[in-house]
Amino acid sequence: METKKTDLSLTVTAQRTGNTLSLTYRAGNNTKETLVLLNRLPNRGADAQSVGPNKVYVVPQADGSIEISKRAILPPDDIDAVALILPLGMKLEPGKVFSETVTLTLPLALSHPYPSSKTLAAMPEKPARVKFCLGYVPGAAVTRETEVRGEKLVYANVAALQKQELICTEVTY
Repeated sequence: METKKTDLSLTVTAQRTGNTLSLTYRAGNNTKETLVLLNRLPNRGADAQSVGPNKVYVVPQADGSIEISKRAILPPDDIDAVALILPLGMKLEPGKVFSETVTLTLPLALSHPYPSSKTLAAMPEKPARVKFCLGYVPGAAVTRETEVRGEKLVYANVAALQKQELICTEVTY
């Protein structure tokens, strides 16, 4: 399925094989400015200092649907976060397209930067809908660059992350 905004287009294809769901997403920059895709989420646990291409958030919604996303999620009101858990991003130059595949295990399980929040809905056994969302900010939001496992990544400032744009599309599998 494809969704278009004036600045970014998003296409997602899904393939289910047994208990595995592979999502291939493709994002295209339709502007004359650099955008930053917020698509490198931090791992939790023993590998908490790293980010990876296969990490996504899986968040149940109040309407019985599930959002699979690569984006910044700020702490819910019931979480007193000592440190923000923020994604790194990749620059997407004007007219360019970025594509990658993420693989999830079925049934989908909660993955959230603040999983102890009491504001999260219960994970549905059979979701009413599933959507994939990608967060992005203007390239001007970049505060510094880094390299992780050979990928050139960027940090975006917190003020920009609070105003991130989301593009979402339905996923059928």
